[in-house]
Amino acid sequence: MKQTRHSLMAKGIMVLLSLLILAFVISFAWFADPDSPVTASGLSLTTKSDADFQMAIGFSNSDTSGNYYITDFTDSENTKIDFENLHVTKNAKLANNVTTYNTTLSTDTATYNLLSDFKPIDLTGDGITLFRPEMTFKNRSINFSAATVDKSIVDNKQFISFDLYIRSTSQAYAIALDSGSYVLAACEVDNTQSNMETLDAQIANGTKVPTVSMKDHSKLVNTTVLRPSKYSENSSKHFSEDCVIGAVRISFAQYNPVTNLADFVSTKVTPADAATKLDADTRKVWIPRSDIYLQDTQNADDWTLVTSSDTNVWSSTDVTFQSTDEMNYGRSVTYKDAAAEHRYYDESKMFIEDPQNPGQQILNPNIAARFSTIDDVITDIAEGDDNIIVEAASLSDNNPVFDGTYYYGKCRINLWVEGCDAEARRAIDGGSFVFGFDLSGR
Repeated sequence: MKQTRHSLMAKGIMVLLSLLILAFVISFAWFADPDSPVTASGLSLTTKSDADFQMAIGFSNSDTSGNYYITDFTDSENTKIDFENLHVTKNAKLANNVTTYNTTLSTDTATYNLLSDFKPIDLTGDGITLFRPEMTFKNRSINFSAATVDKSIVDNKQFISFDLYIRSTSQAYAIALDSGSYVLAACEVDNTQSNMETLDAQIANGTKVPTVSMKDHSKLVNTTVLRPSKYSENSSKHFSEDCVIGAVRISFAQYNPVTNLADFVSTKVTPADAATKLDADTRKVWIPRSDIYLQDTQNADDWTLVTSSDTNVWSSTDVTFQSTDEMNYGRSVTYKDAAAEHRYYDESKMFIEDPQNPGQQILNPNIAARFSTIDDVITDIAEGDDNIIVEAASLSDNNPVFDGTYYYGKCRINLWVEGCDAEARRAIDGGSFVFGFDLSGR
């Protein structure tokens, strides 16, 4: 198949994060106050006229009253799917003109804003199941004595979540992340622009075009940076609050096989049932900025941002984990390796069998053992099968999902701020970033 690239990118600032992370030097705090102020705007998807495949977005939020809708499929030149203006058609049909969806829509057409109630907070999880651990008073730390976690989070409120639908006349297609994908700190896009609304407008109207080549460590950490973090006030070099980019995670997972076309366009997930509906074997977790790592110290205003440009320490020096950092207790890992890890609080490891009472479960007293690491994450994006995010979906009898004209694929995309990551843990008071997906057909 001819390779065709498409851009799923922010034409404005997609996520403008102001994560108010409370710092407690003795009692470490991984997770922000859930009432932290945040804003977001400008997520869009664009396609090209020579596309080998078509795309659509499946979503739900409070604007849709929880109903799940799918936008029109598109591959037309200059067509733009703006996530703040998602166009939905009532009683839309697949190419076979039989399978109908969006039947609950009350009007012939409607437009929805996916980001209308988006108020992100930092979460944790494996990319399929996301949640927030129970916290101690004032979020000083995870409440390790709690027997449950908080799964009351809502997609497109605390994190971004939607389905990417693909259809092609070829059964053998695969859609992959390509080298143009990025997550950039706002100060890397423009380190003179302190007014985020102005920068947002510039990106929206095309006078500022984010590209991978804008990655610049000198704009993240230097004697002067835009939006300096108070945690670097006593450091020889300041780092920007925009370094929250290091805590951003994006996951992709395909759905389990369905029985028919109607199920294919109606099946959706919620944070509570994602593990039963998504295929964990297809999960991909992308750490877009594995080139930075925040080293905490016992002094709350003297932390250090280490980057891959620091060649003398990046790949040869181990991170100094503080004694209160229980998830990393006893570990030896370089800055380079730590930055490329996705380490999260693992609900499945909270309990172990009671050695005193076989058959009985107790909370695991080894706190560090409650955390897991995903090893096969995406860090450096290059053309190859390792970055495939969606292929032709299958029915339960292993036949492809086919409507007589198109073969279909579908994956769930989640974007969240990982609360167990160094750049989210206590260090960032706020932060702004922009991201884009460069998708190629293979």
